[in-house]
Amino acid sequence: MLAMLISFYFFGQSHPNLIAENNRAAVWIEAAIFATIGLGVMALALADAIEARSADSILLTLWVIGTFCFATFFNWSITSRTILPMVPAVAILLVRRVTPVEVSTSAGILRHWRLFAAAFVSLLVTAADYVQANSARDAAYSFQHRFRPERATVWFQSHWGFQYYMQNWGAKPWNAAASEIMSGDIMVIPLNNTAVIDIPRGKILAPEQASFATLPFITTFGRETGASFYSSVRGPVPWAIDSVPPEVYQFARFR
Repeated sequence: MLAMLISFYFFGQSHPNLIAENNRAAVWIEAAIFATIGLGVMALALADAIEARSADSILLTLWVIGTFCFATFFNWSITSRTILPMVPAVAILLVRRVTPVEVSTSAGILRHWRLFAAAFVSLLVTAADYVQANSARDAAYSFQHRFRPERATVWFQSHWGFQYYMQNWGAKPWNAAASEIMSGDIMVIPLNNTAVIDIPRGKILAPEQASFATLPFITTFGRETGASFYSSVRGPVPWAIDSVPPEVYQFARFR
């Protein structure tokens, strides 16, 4: 753990514009914890192969190492989704490593507290991801009610779920090289998304903002938190326990 803390302190600060200054210590510590867990998984796989020296042990080790290599070196971005395929193998390795221990029946479900704790954290992260995804749908519906009756074209930037919901009601994705903008048209930009291009302020009127709530204390993709479940380009940790800002959207009319 100490080695991971030192490593991330010197080499893990590669996202200065994506992590708020007051969050750097928390992200540094969380990243070191995740890295330590990952190193432990790799050590567990190698130890099982060395000790057991069986076909199934070698299969499990290659399963873990192969998934790690693909997610780290061959995919365009490190994402939690490309690491998830190793979960069955890791679960089997953990079960093989645990030595059965006689536990009195009086202990009841308390002997499974680790499992319940892991389940609770997993459900909490899932809930945070669900709420954040729904915020994009809520934002798209809000802009639909506000702008759909107008004759002006509503343009938007970014991708993912927000693009899906915006196009569903007739808004158009903006192409910086090909879209023909008319005076009075509207541009909507989510600040926490991808493929966002700044528009010169001289081409638009004063922009307005709209905010949509997320879970305030845990996130998989919150701005300035270092959380990057869907792409490591946003930070070094898959999810973060932090003060999570709401999802903010800017919109303005073209002159």
